[in-house]
Amino acid sequence: MAIFNIFKLKPILTDKPFGAFLPIPMITIENFVMEMEKRIVDHVAVFNKTSYDDKIDLFADIKVIKKIRKWTEEES
Repeated sequence: MAIFNIFKLKPILTDKPFGAFLPIPMITIENFVMEMEKRIVDHVAVFNKTSYDDKIDLFADIKVIKKIRKWTEEES
């Protein structure tokens, strides 16, 4: 099971909508929705972003792309 999320992302080089499948294999869709509802403040989901670097280019920097692919392959 997964959620298909569409969001507007504004990295340095572009301003486009993107979509992403968010797999939720460990919980039911109902539990996922309840957890997300707890995080919404003023219509925005709030998450811990302390390890997020907003200066990286997730779409053109091959080193970053390889790092993300490696991480996702290790998690699956």
